[in-house]
Amino acid sequence: MIVIKSEFHLKEKLSTFDKISFYENFEAALRKLLEFQKLYDGPEMHRAGVIQAFEFTFEQCWKAIQKKTGTEGLSLASPKKSLEWAMASGWISATHENTWLEMMRDRNLTSHTYRDQTAIEVATRVLDSYVDEFILILEKMKKN
Repeated sequence: MIVIKSEFHLKEKLSTFDKISFYENFEAALRKLLEFQKLYDGPEMHRAGVIQAFEFTFEQCWKAIQKKTGTEGLSLASPKKSLEWAMASGWISATHENTWLEMMRDRNLTSHTYRDQTAIEVATRVLDSYVDEFILILEKMKKN
């Protein structure tokens, strides 16, 4: 049993908890996406799994950014605003900004339409570059 002796200690414990856990759901989603990446061999069912795991991972990523900024007193209510903050804060390098903007467009596209050719193209981008971007930003999150 943890005994909190003062308000300062309570805030310190909560701050440590927030720092450790703000990216936890994102990390779990990324692990699932990595599992789909290992299984992927082209069939439509696997492609659908990759896309769904990508959508969920993207959502958890921007929400992790949102949680982190919330601990700093900021309120970012959208993926775009969260990504802008991550870019300005160096979590996303300037050379990778276009990839993240494309990722956001793909997330919106796959959420609202389904065409086989689009699915093939998005799944390819997920596996060829988006997974690596998620890994890079997770590493930055863990350092902060």
